[in-house]
Order: sequence, then structure tokens, then C-alpha cells
Amino acid sequence: FNPFDIEISPESKERYEKGKPVYEAFDVPGMREQLREEQFVIHAAGSYSEDGGEGLFYTNSLEALQNAYDAGKRMIEMDFMFTSDGYPVCAHNADGAWALGFSFGKAPKHNEFMNSKVYDRLTPLDIYTLADFMREHNDMYVVTDIKEASGAGIKGVYGTFSKCIPDLMNRFVIQIYHDEEYEVVKDAGFSYVIYTLYTADEDERESEAIIQSCKNMELVALTMPDVWVDDAGFVSEINETGVPLFVHTINDKKDMDRYKALGIAGFYTDQVD
Repeated sequence: FNPFDIEISPESKERYEKGKPVYEAFDVPGMREQLREEQFVIHAAGSYSEDGGEGLFYTNSLEALQNAYDAGKRMIEMDFMFTSDGYPVCAHNADGAWALGFSFGKAPKHNEFMNSKVYDRLTPLDIYTLADFMREHNDMYVVTDIKEASGAGIKGVYGTFSKCIPDLMNRFVIQIYHDEEYEVVKDAGFSYVIYTLYTADEDERESEAIIQSCKNMELVALTMPDVWVDDAGFVSEINETGVPLFVHTINDKKDMDRYKALGIAGFYTDQVD
């Protein structure tokens, strides 16, 4: 599919075609400080349970999002995939199915996705309904995990996002997976960028390469799997660049305390309480 072929909403089209910025100026140092103060990025909208039942994870649903917001969380990671007709929707990929919580064997059409339920009971979100929620809750930020944001199609992916949410671009924090994606994201109009290393190439994961990336790119944060962080000296070098270092995914308070002692700034977590 070609992401530019989707029909953006009339409201987004009007905002996009104004020909001038429709969002407040970016403040990278301010966003770094905000991430440090918030300390938690809620993973995939956070765990969600009904009536004290077993928690559901990776739902990226409206109910989980509302639950995280009501718990006071303001930095919320959302997973994005694309429907067969090119619309960004909130879902996490899965083995044996198109996405967790859905029975689709392959990418559905946009209307099929929006008329379904996550785990047969929760409300799915797409880029537009998520944007509506953000406009109603104007102190919330979304950290993106866009599964198709790699390779030759990356320019189209972020071009689509900028067209769909032009008034919210300073409230989307874009995760990149390889250093060469940084300029593509910046060229699309986004300035809040987190470099996440969980799919990085081996050479990109070298300590020297990571430090250099923090110096070369104006990142709001760096994040990596917790098992990669066991060297206080390395953490100190990262902190000297001014880029906050987060680890994922941590749900245990004792583990958090241990990583804080190493100098970690914050955590991706499923827990919202």
C-alpha cells in the first residue's frame, strides 16, 4: 500500500493545508526534563483488567488508555500497525495472528478493524480516535512504536502521520530504530525523537556508537532493554550527553530501584498504579 493514498479526515486536511505550523514550538530540553520528571512511559497503553480480573497487556485500547490517564500517567506508548488500505491503527503484532487481541490472519481493512473489539470486548483505536482523545486531554503525550517504520517506506509512514495529526506533532514522541531514520523523522516535521535500540544492528549497539548517536542527534531520550544495562560507567557516559536513558520493560519496583542506582532516568512499564 501507499500510505499517502489514504483519505485523511476533513478536519486534519484543513489543518494540514493551512500552510503554516499548527502546533506550538518544539522544546527538546524541556521534553527531556519532562520525561525525567514523569519517569514512566506506559507500555502499549498499560495493563488493563476488568472487575479485578486478570490483567490484559498490549491492548492499545481506549479503555487501557483511559485507565492510564486516570492513574495520572501522561507519557503513554502506543503501538501502531497499518490496515490493508493504509490507515495507522493502534495494535501490537503477534505470532500466528495479525495482532494481539484480534483474530485477523492478515491486515484487515480500516473499517473492519474499527468495527471489531480487542479481545472481543475492548474498544480499538486508530490515529483519528487517538487524536480525539489527545485533544480532549491536552497534557498527554504519545510515544510511538510503529511496526512498519523501517526500510524504503519510512518516509511515507511519517508523512502519513504528519498529515493525520498536524496539530499534535509536538505531542507525539517518535521512536526510531536505526540512526539513519532520524533525519527522515525530522524532515516529516517531528522533533521529539527517542532512539530505541531493541532492533538495532550489532554495530549500532556498540557503546561508542550509542554515545556518538546521543551526541549527533538531538534526542529527547534513549531507551534499551534492561538486560543491556549493567555498567554504571556506560550509564554515566550517556548521562553526560544530556540524553535521559530509559530501560524497558520494568514492572518490579525493586528492579527500578536497582536501575535508578545505576543512574537510569526512567522506565517503560506496563504498570499504571
